[in-house]
Amino acid sequence: MHLFQTDARSVSGSSLDEPRLLSGHWAELLTFLSVAKAGSITRAAEQLGASRSTVNGQIRRLQDVVGAQLLISSASGIALTPKGEELAKSLARVDRDLFLATRQAAAPRGVVEGSVRLSCPDGLGLIVITPALRRFSDQYPGVQLHLNALQNYRSLRENSTDCMIGFSPDEQKDVTNIRLGWLHLAPVAGREYLTERGLPTLATLHEHDFLDTEKYAAPVPPWTQWQNLVRQGRTTRHFSDNAIIYAVMVKAGLGIGLLASYTFQEPTLMHVPLGLEIRLPIYASILTDRLQDRSVAVVRDFLVDLFAAQPWFDPTFTAQIGTTHPGLDLFLGS
Repeated sequence: MHLFQTDARSVSGSSLDEPRLLSGHWAELLTFLSVAKAGSITRAAEQLGASRSTVNGQIRRLQDVVGAQLLISSASGIALTPKGEELAKSLARVDRDLFLATRQAAAPRGVVEGSVRLSCPDGLGLIVITPALRRFSDQYPGVQLHLNALQNYRSLRENSTDCMIGFSPDEQKDVTNIRLGWLHLAPVAGREYLTERGLPTLATLHEHDFLDTEKYAAPVPPWTQWQNLVRQGRTTRHFSDNAIIYAVMVKAGLGIGLLASYTFQEPTLMHVPLGLEIRLPIYASILTDRLQDRSVAVVRDFLVDLFAAQPWFDPTFTAQIGTTHPGLDLFLGS
């Protein structure tokens, strides 16, 4: 298992107590941390813009200073020794602290400034967050939001994102999870499809086509309920793991899809009542110490207020057909 995917508690700073490490070996320490994060000397060399031999040389020098082997190389990558894991965890903590201190020091007193990296599902980013950015920018002109596609929780510890929006909390002790609301998913079809084929019922599913995605393929509830409906259909017409393409397929009348609540507002789509609604909790997950950064804290508050104001993330949401919303036309390819 990759070091930064474990839920082990952070160790004390004892692995950095050796005076020679912090007095003259920053380059070697940063290279070692890059290798530990990447899980590969080759990938770390590419990220650092250095040669593999340079990275290997720095690792060897660091091991000489520490007096212990830190990693073991193989054809499939690297594995950290216990001493290597201890040092990598300590370095990751120092890296986060320095990153936070640098951002805070750069902002004038009383002014909120900084660049905050937010990763989230494409649909939420496009339909919910992007339309609200002008208002956010007016309130915090010094804060730059860097929106990225949804990543995994390892990205928090690798210092490659500041906040993640996902559908399960990160249970590790150094992470703050904020419940933003609920994502409701239900069967949806385009009006054109329904005009041609009629409204599906459980008794007539064998006459209808479905659209599917690997994201709904997990063999566990609630996805098994959707899979059962798909199996009863005439055919699975098309697949797409891209949320935008998948929604456009549904709008184009290619079949019945499972879409999120905010797409129910599009007048060319209709909720298909087949007795299925999937409800997923939406969380914002942030490393707790990052919240000391004022720019990260205001983004957290922005997300909480934004999702609370949207009716389709309420736990009691019911579909309302025919009310448009900014961003839906772009999302659905109009």
